[in-house]
Amino acid sequence: MKTLICLLSVVLSLRPVYCASVDDLLSKSLGAVGVVEVAIGSDTKLARVWYVGSASEAYLAISGNILRASAPAGTNDGADFGIGEYRLNVSSTNTLGEICTTIDALTDYECELLAGRPGLSANFLRDASITASSDLKSGSGYTIRADSATEVLSLGGVSTFVAVGMIPHSDKSVRLRQCIVQSVGPLAKMRVYGKLKIFEQVGNSRLESPLDGATRNNDTVADEVNLVANAASTVTWAVGGQGGLDFAEGSRVVVEALTGDTGGTNQTINSFVNCVWEER
Repeated sequence: MKTLICLLSVVLSLRPVYCASVDDLLSKSLGAVGVVEVAIGSDTKLARVWYVGSASEAYLAISGNILRASAPAGTNDGADFGIGEYRLNVSSTNTLGEICTTIDALTDYECELLAGRPGLSANFLRDASITASSDLKSGSGYTIRADSATEVLSLGGVSTFVAVGMIPHSDKSVRLRQCIVQSVGPLAKMRVYGKLKIFEQVGNSRLESPLDGATRNNDTVADEVNLVANAASTVTWAVGGQGGLDFAEGSRVVVEALTGDTGGTNQTINSFVNCVWEER
């Protein structure tokens, strides 16, 4: 039973009153809970895939531009995973958003983007082979990390892609408080993607479009900061421990380490992104 806190004068009052529980008061006092997201070197987590079908196990195999599923191991899942494979170099599934949406629409599979933006090339998905740790049937699913080296030569020969993703519940929003980023040059940058809070209602049928006519979504640049190359740089949006960069309800937020104005992502094993955010 919750312990109720009421003033004696309120208890004796004839008027109806509301008595907050200790739990309620603590929640109100503490506010939103801070969360830390970190990606170091080659550990960027792009997406997570689950299998929810009847087979005892299921696995993904990624080789170059081909993504295949088997359920159980060794049995191509041609019945429930398209024709058993998807090509990552065709127009309908060549971005992370397209391939994840396609997988999530299947009856026996689910997909969620993590630090992967919807518009990012699907070539960034790291090659994967069937191992015990990659069973999609497990409670945590299988996390696909960012690829490296020759798999993304068409995008400039990325050696290491470094980014973090912040995913609120559908009825909550992200407040980004601070990021510490180490990026290589020649023009080291940190770029934040997501739909800002001030544009939350834009796009609703009862409201007009913004004056600039821009479409804002999870691929929209919300902020960009120049950094000192090859050194840990701290970017803070909170002032005096209060506030931050606020995003629209349900909007995913991604922070990437970049190497220049054109958005180069060729990082090193020592590059990292470390961000603190709140779900509100």
